[in-house]
Amino acid sequence: MLKFVDHCASLFPTTIMSRNSRIDSPNSSDDEGIKTPSPKPRPRASRREPTPAPTPPPRSRKSSMKQASTDKENLERMKAKIAALEKKVKKDALKASKKSQDQAPPRSLGDDDLESEELMSGHDEGADSDDSATFPSATAIKPLGEIPLPSQKPKPVTLRKSKRSTEPRTAAHAFMRLPEGPRDAQDSDVDDDVADRAPPQQISSLPRTSSPPPRSSSPPLRSSSPPPHGSSSPPQRSSLPPGTVSSSSGQNKRPSSPTAPLPPPKRSKSAAKTAEFREGFVLRQNAKPAAGDYADIPHALILRACAEYSARILARHPLPDVPTQITSSKECFKSACRATKERYIFTDRMGKIIRARGSQKRGKMVEIFRALCPSYFGFVRSTAPKQIDANRLKARALLEQASFHYKVPASRTGYGENKIIAAARQVLTFKDRDSSGVVFPSYFDPYPIPALAFELTTLEFVIREWSTGSFIQAKFTEKDLAKMYQVHLTDTQTWNACNEAVAEKIRQKWYRRASQTFITDTSETALASNIDSARADALRAELAGRTGDTDSEPEEEVAVAE
Repeated sequence: MLKFVDHCASLFPTTIMSRNSRIDSPNSSDDEGIKTPSPKPRPRASRREPTPAPTPPPRSRKSSMKQASTDKENLERMKAKIAALEKKVKKDALKASKKSQDQAPPRSLGDDDLESEELMSGHDEGADSDDSATFPSATAIKPLGEIPLPSQKPKPVTLRKSKRSTEPRTAAHAFMRLPEGPRDAQDSDVDDDVADRAPPQQISSLPRTSSPPPRSSSPPLRSSSPPPHGSSSPPQRSSLPPGTVSSSSGQNKRPSSPTAPLPPPKRSKSAAKTAEFREGFVLRQNAKPAAGDYADIPHALILRACAEYSARILARHPLPDVPTQITSSKECFKSACRATKERYIFTDRMGKIIRARGSQKRGKMVEIFRALCPSYFGFVRSTAPKQIDANRLKARALLEQASFHYKVPASRTGYGENKIIAAARQVLTFKDRDSSGVVFPSYFDPYPIPALAFELTTLEFVIREWSTGSFIQAKFTEKDLAKMYQVHLTDTQTWNACNEAVAEKIRQKWYRRASQTFITDTSETALASNIDSARADALRAELAGRTGDTDSEPEEEVAVAE
């Protein structure tokens, strides 16, 4: 049997060994053997469980040499900044400690005061010795021992804001309601230094002597008119050449020239001041100037000049050229200085602020007419074709021969008396007490012809925005309105020339109706007292029965008679 097994083993050299089979090597002994573990079976994958995706190994990105050098430079730069900041902090702390030590006054100790124990230098140097070197104020702190606490809780101290002792400020509109000056002073283009100067007195050209000449009993007759230029008999006193001395006069004579002009007398007023800017204002280049940039008084002066400029532009030149604007702004500023008795130098920057009010006045008039046109003429904003046609026909009828400004547009009667014009005039020129028509009534009494012509021009411009049936806002420019304004100005002048007396009364009526709400004249009845003589006697008798002492007088309830 054994022979048969050996024969089979020789025929099949590779045989499947059992799990615990033992392999004997030819060189090993019978007792030695090696046990090989059997491979574990691979688990079967379930169909429901998803197969996990293989995770790639992490990759390590190596920075380039340029990036490494850049990072190194940034790190060194940051370290340098941190070191500089630390050095600056230490330096500031050292300066602060030295300053506090220098400013602190030495405190004298009394007998009952607690003495501080100063630390000896060189002792207690340990881990915290660097702090004392860096911050020397730490060593300046001296312990005072135990301080007894108060028995009651201290009350909190409230800080009261103290009023700064400054001069009273002038309100911006403080000069707006000052009375209007005379027209001749306003319209003059003469500088204040020349207009306010008194004419020089005519003093005799006699040379001064030590003793005055004897006075005659009758004064010499003076002719109202100067002698003719070609007179052959000049006065004897002026016949002497300049620099000579008369033989009949006394001693100590000074030569004088009879033809030399006398110097003008000195002004008693102070010189014109330069307008200062308000506190904290920084003048920037290419910045738009404003009245609020200046101090209180120049600010108020500029606002008054702006109000008068608006009134002058509307009443005289609604569309002025540049030279007229410059002249008007200068005259308005001078008028404001005369009314307020302040003297300031007029600058180009102030002129720009004042001249800007002209365009603002025209823009406000356009806005007012745009708001009033739909309600007075019946224009309706709509996308319906029927309403658009109605608006177009209405605008065409109003623009035909300028029928829109008549009181009755259909018959063209009542020139310039349409209700919409009076309503716009009330809002623009006579709205409140600070309006230009109330502050400067001389410009609008009677109502000026240029102002009426510009109102008609603006109203026609707004109606033309409805000419297509739908409101299309157009740009309001002086160039486009110049020709239209000249047409209405010519028509208004023609209407006024038809009967100047009646036309002037109509224009006065327009001013009176617009400004009747702001008439400041108080009647005599309003100024009368509310206490007549009988009431004064009754009050006197009532006070005679009283002592004035509230404690001694009984308090009784008095029923008020209804």
